[in-house]
Amino acid sequence: MTLTPAAPAAGAPRRPAVDLLALRVGDHYELVDGVLVEKQMGMCSAWVANRIERCLAGYECATRSGWAPGADAGYQCCGEDGDRARRPDASFLHRGRIPCGKLPGGHCRVGPDLTVEVSYPHDLSRVLWAKTEEYLAAGGRLVWIVDPDTRTVAAHRPDGSGAVSHAGDILAAEDVLPGFRCPVADLFPPD
Repeated sequence: MTLTPAAPAAGAPRRPAVDLLALRVGDHYELVDGVLVEKQMGMCSAWVANRIERCLAGYECATRSGWAPGADAGYQCCGEDGDRARRPDASFLHRGRIPCGKLPGGHCRVGPDLTVEVSYPHDLSRVLWAKTEEYLAAGGRLVWIVDPDTRTVAAHRPDGSGAVSHAGDILAAEDVLPGFRCPVADLFPPD
């Protein structure tokens, strides 16, 4: 996914995250420091993101341990001034982390336990790294950066540890998603 800053009008005010909910095109944007940033994704990256969403939704149904809300879900947990809202390509949030155990109607103010970002050929590594750090700082326990070009999944954790899984590996996250297992090769289109 490539993040391209929207061109705000001269002197345009910074937007709060609640404005993003009101926009008709809001599903295609994130809010970064009060500036709308368009999310762009190619066909292959979108296919991979959908595949991961379906795997997480299957885990949700099987375990009933939390929610896998999909790519349209917004998280307003990465900025202190309400000027940052992220929309990961996939995520999972355990039930016990949501206040009152009920999903909010707007942006979630709790970082997901698992965040998934699927890279797009023109992504900047510094942008993906910044997003990874934001999710981990917001209480996330695991971030997967999925690269369709290299057919890999890079795992990042708050303690700085991580690993890279390749097409021949099994993707698992026992401490975050107990029992979740998925062949990495199943996340990518056939060669």
